[in-house]
Amino acid sequence: MLPAKDHKQIGDGDTGPNTGGMGVIAPNPWYTKEIEDDFNEHILKPTLKGIKKADWDFRGIIFFGVMITESGAYLLEYNVRMGDPETQALLPLLENDLAEIFQKINYRELKGYSLKFKNKSSCTLVAASGGYPGDYKKGLVISGTEELSSKVFISGAEKMDGALVTNSGRVLSVTALGESVSEASELAYREMAKIDFDGICYRTDIGKINESKGEINAN
Repeated sequence: MLPAKDHKQIGDGDTGPNTGGMGVIAPNPWYTKEIEDDFNEHILKPTLKGIKKADWDFRGIIFFGVMITESGAYLLEYNVRMGDPETQALLPLLENDLAEIFQKINYRELKGYSLKFKNKSSCTLVAASGGYPGDYKKGLVISGTEELSSKVFISGAEKMDGALVTNSGRVLSVTALGESVSEASELAYREMAKIDFDGICYRTDIGKINESKGEINAN
């Protein structure tokens, strides 16, 4: 898959406590060719070598949680599943059939098979309950999801008496595509503004970068 940048902390400017993820941009503008080479040589290859040495019949997804540092790529964690909310940003860019990918993984038919992605950028915003990642209320009515033209992924919500209501910390995410990260971010925020529930909380700086330098835009 493409590299994606998650934003873990609850507050703008990467402040406050960590969460399950408050937003994503993809592809990751900080994932340079130099970082990719470092990742392949010092993380990916040793991982595959270790799986082979252990004689594991592994068929599935490996998620690499990586921090990009001044000295290169630093592995924080593995998951044997796709990331949340990274997946919400990546799948709208994917042109292949996801079921076909899993089928080829299962039957070991990946040789010669390549993934294809739209030549676009994506931005995913996560709407959380007020108070998250601490205590928060549940059962709050959510409005506006039917007005969106972009992808909306419901996660921490349920239907109750005909209404969509919150039932978890991270409630939903909105993904928009654009010709650039900035364009995708702008559209995602326009879409998120249509959604409302009491105490709704989301970061306001996801994807607001200087793309020529890969830097956060302080404005």
